[in-house]
Amino acid sequence: MESIAAFQSINLQSSLAKRENGSIARVYGKAFSHGRTGEISAVNFIDQHASMWGVSADELLAEGPFNDGHNTQQIGYLPEFDSYKFTGFYYKQMKQGLPVYGSKLVLLTRNERNNPLVLASSQLYDLSAINIDAQQMRMATNENRIILAAEKEFNAAAFIIETERMIFAGVNSESHAPTLADISTVEVNGFEKYLVITDAMTGEIIHTEDIICRVDVAGNVSAMASEGIGSDNCEAEVIRPLPYLNVGVIGGNSIFSDINGDFNIPNAGSSSVSVEATYDGKWFNVFDFVTTVESVSTNVTPPALASLTFNASNSSALQRAQANAYVEANIVRDFAIAANPSYPTLNRENFPITVNRNDGFCPGNAWYDPSDNGGNGSINFCSAGSSNPNTAWSSVIHHEYGHHLVNAGGSGQGMYGEGMGDVMSTII
Repeated sequence: MESIAAFQSINLQSSLAKRENGSIARVYGKAFSHGRTGEISAVNFIDQHASMWGVSADELLAEGPFNDGHNTQQIGYLPEFDSYKFTGFYYKQMKQGLPVYGSKLVLLTRNERNNPLVLASSQLYDLSAINIDAQQMRMATNENRIILAAEKEFNAAAFIIETERMIFAGVNSESHAPTLADISTVEVNGFEKYLVITDAMTGEIIHTEDIICRVDVAGNVSAMASEGIGSDNCEAEVIRPLPYLNVGVIGGNSIFSDINGDFNIPNAGSSSVSVEATYDGKWFNVFDFVTTVESVSTNVTPPALASLTFNASNSSALQRAQANAYVEANIVRDFAIAANPSYPTLNRENFPITVNRNDGFCPGNAWYDPSDNGGNGSINFCSAGSSNPNTAWSSVIHHEYGHHLVNAGGSGQGMYGEGMGDVMSTII
């Protein structure tokens, strides 16, 4: 472009940084404008070189992206002198009297003699070949059409908070054919808020953006669970991760933890929230035959990490059985899935585990029930009784889930099932 070549010919020590589409993102280097005041220096540059962006000087309005629209901002505070190093001058682009969405030009002058201009940062659009039909510009905004489009997009009730007619030519570094557009702030579901940009003529949604600033709730969920191959009265308890566990913000979103028990819950806002979990997992749900399944909660103000620990005091044999059952069931399932990701039925969710039973075959037993859970099976473990320990420990859990693997594979049970259960326990 001739205007760029003309600028470079008289500013040999200045540089241009361009985007992939060839537009100029920044001008920097040795000063490329001066003036008796910073504003004069900025205006001189605009008058002489705005055409590098395909914009005329009269299409740049002195208005900043601040709530009150001020266009001059002191930058680079020098506390030893109680002064500032730079002054920023802000402009937005207009076209035929309409603002261009997302447009901005920031000019930075040094606060010294002759106010040298040392940086121009731009998000301007070359609209020189565009002429918007005046009659179309005067058309009233069809808010009902915007609401219908938003409700279809988000599959929820929508309400327009505000809307403004603009020229839309892209967002950030992504360009779009210049379009007369309605820029709307829309409330969805009564609390979510989105920027919705629609074609003013067709009502088609061009761009959406979640405008709520979120601080996700991250943390870890674990349990004091037995370590080793023996029962809980033979092994020590240590902190062990709870994988694939449903962890949620009370009144908000929830997510499954990863294999290490880590989670990151999408969250709106940055105020204190309550995070909770129980033994409700993606692959296994724990039930207790005699008491309530443990739930754990904590309050956290993101971005601080939330830490949830089940059986934290390790003082209840019943809670310890719940922890052991959940941890070890996921271990044996992960082992099987690693060997064969397409193993039949193992990707069905919410397989039930019942611990602390005192009926049926108890005490001193554990069993797999292939007819339970709608024919999808369950595994069951007894409370301690007589001379028998609680049977919810690693080797027994692996054995009983081994019966489920045999059943899911269509291999029958009998002696083979007992052997395969022992094989799973021994291998792991």
